[in-house]
Amino acid sequence: SDYAYFSSYSDSWVAHARSYAEAMRKRFALGANSLVVEIASNDGYLLQHFVAAGVPVLGIEPAANVAAKAVAKGVPTDVAFFGEETALRLRAQGVAADLMAANNVLAHVPGILDFVTGFKVLLKPEAVATFEFPHVLNLVRDVQFDTIYHEHFSYLSLVAVEKVLAEAGLKVKEEKLEALVRDVLKAYPGSSYAFRVKEQYRNMKVVLDRNPEIVDNAVEAVCRAGMEPRLGSIRGGTDGSRLSHMGLPCPNIFAGGHAFHSPLEWVSRQDMDKAVATIVELAKVWEERA
Repeated sequence: SDYAYFSSYSDSWVAHARSYAEAMRKRFALGANSLVVEIASNDGYLLQHFVAAGVPVLGIEPAANVAAKAVAKGVPTDVAFFGEETALRLRAQGVAADLMAANNVLAHVPGILDFVTGFKVLLKPEAVATFEFPHVLNLVRDVQFDTIYHEHFSYLSLVAVEKVLAEAGLKVKEEKLEALVRDVLKAYPGSSYAFRVKEQYRNMKVVLDRNPEIVDNAVEAVCRAGMEPRLGSIRGGTDGSRLSHMGLPCPNIFAGGHAFHSPLEWVSRQDMDKAVATIVELAKVWEERA
């Protein structure tokens, strides 16, 4: 509840916030019947500009001492960490945002999916969320290693953030792809197109994290089969992914194969034997722990 950094100390950052507020007001026609919510709103450095323009706001800030400075500026502030639980509480109180902003906070949260899911809960159906975060490419390319410090849980790329947003149910990729199609067709007057997105492959880890006993039992089965478990991220597992998101959590267990989908793909009889032994032990573990 006691945070040492006040965003308004930086004149250039306050100027950036003012420009953002003006651009968002004009682009989305925000007015007296709108609501702008900022996550990690600090001392009101951003929302004060919407207040000055007559746009209702709500800040969400976990540090009480910083939030008090915002309230003194006329920026209503809810003192809480943001995530799905906070969003559900506010939504039950009638809060629904036309615009949500999160500046330099996405990399600070340990539970990034829960954090982003809160946006899905609190946004109106056709509302907009904006995120500003340091890009990992700039970190590496420009040797910005001073941005690596204890408050950052993640170092993010646009691709990574798109995956998180999609998992939380926020649209970004579809709209980007359709915009590309429209741009291409400008060169072909009179043409038409049909755009359809079909979900094919999602990250099963999201489901497995909600059901940790699935992996725990698999690890125990591998140990009982006389091997040392090695957990890691892999490519593949489409069946497991689809089954997991259909309600049947389904991690990948080795089947004896090596160098999958390559010219050197091969299978070992000994490894296949171990895979069968693991499945037998897995059935025993589930029966014992049922």
